[in-house]
Amino acid sequence: MENPANPNRRILYLPIILSSLSLIASIIYQVQRVGWLPEILDRFVQRHLDAISGVAGGLLVAGVIMIFILARRFRGNRLLSLGTGLTIVAILGFLLTPL
Repeated sequence: MENPANPNRRILYLPIILSSLSLIASIIYQVQRVGWLPEILDRFVQRHLDAISGVAGGLLVAGVIMIFILARRFRGNRLLSLGTGLTIVAILGFLLTPL
């Protein structure tokens, strides 16, 4: 069992963070499309809609790449499994956003 304070394990949080941010960006995009954002945020998101979608896709791709890199070293780790599951959810969320 590895020490949880081991600095090498901190990198396992990166796919979780990247896919969470991608999922949040996709949710903001969808909420704006439905019209549930307050007017101030709605105008900001509307002006930057393409950028938000691009950021969500970029973060998602970075998370997937990190999972492939980390899977070679940390096979069977729970944090990596959580990151993989969250990335799959983020992929599905991103696929629901029309480009």
